[in-house]
Amino acid sequence: MTTGELDTMAADESALAHRLRFLAALLVAAVMFWHVGFLAAGPEDSGAPVTLLLVRHRLLAMTELLGLALAGSGLAVAIAGPGASAAGPLAIAVGLAAMAWRGGAADLLPVCLPAEAGPWPARQLVFELWLWLGLIGVGAIAGRWVETWFSSSEPRWERSRLLRSPDSDAPHEPRRAFGAVLVTAGIGLALTAVLGGSPVAAVQKGQVFFAVGASFYIGSVVALWLFPLQSGLWLLFSVALGGTVAYVFGAPALSEDTVQRGAHLLLPVLARPLPIEFASLGTAGVIVGFVTSRADPGAAAGSDAPHSHSSA
Repeated sequence: MTTGELDTMAADESALAHRLRFLAALLVAAVMFWHVGFLAAGPEDSGAPVTLLLVRHRLLAMTELLGLALAGSGLAVAIAGPGASAAGPLAIAVGLAAMAWRGGAADLLPVCLPAEAGPWPARQLVFELWLWLGLIGVGAIAGRWVETWFSSSEPRWERSRLLRSPDSDAPHEPRRAFGAVLVTAGIGLALTAVLGGSPVAAVQKGQVFFAVGASFYIGSVVALWLFPLQSGLWLLFSVALGGTVAYVFGAPALSEDTVQRGAHLLLPVLARPLPIEFASLGTAGVIVGFVTSRADPGAAAGSDAPHSHSSA
């Protein structure tokens, strides 16, 4: 066996080990949020949807979740290893998705809300969506900080980077990011409306998870093909924009009498994802889309050379 073949086998084994560590990091974050996160922000009724609107002490709950996000993202990057800064925000997104899975679907939300909130508080839902995305953003910053602990001499898996490298020169990045956000949000909303089910059918949580995650993944891949970016964190704004449009323009026409007549209500497709589901599944979709779109098949798996897109 030649030296080149040995080097190739070592690189393949190193890449496989890195991916297994990456998956283990996400699993640890999911377990943390499934148990600890749900205790902090879960509803009193275990069958109710997971939303801050049903939490009594919201400030305390968000404070606890902030600490959990810092610990979970840092631990995820530490487990995944050098160059895996994507593990930070992705771990928080996976953890929030695990929390959302424990609760009920969105069709139970109108009957669980207090009377003063109204049948469909669109403004509060939009605000909550941005709060969840802010929590994911904190995970990205904490993960990047933990990543700096690793020695610069260690091999790095550059494809997983979400933050711009210090030596990257992208003067047109904001302009390209604006286009990428619009394209990702547009495609994500359109596909969510198609994949989210029929408006006359009951809400299926698994279908909602798949629709949001797959839609924003496809949207990010298309957007990054049109507008290559150095930083994947720009795409979090597409999730915020998509969720905001969905809650404002896709709001169901509910009245208090309608809510009182039934426990399960038919909701428009765009209103079916809860804020925590929009934030977690949408973020997971765009992060995976960014990581896979930056993959360079011709590069060696442990190469320290940065992979960059051509300028738009």
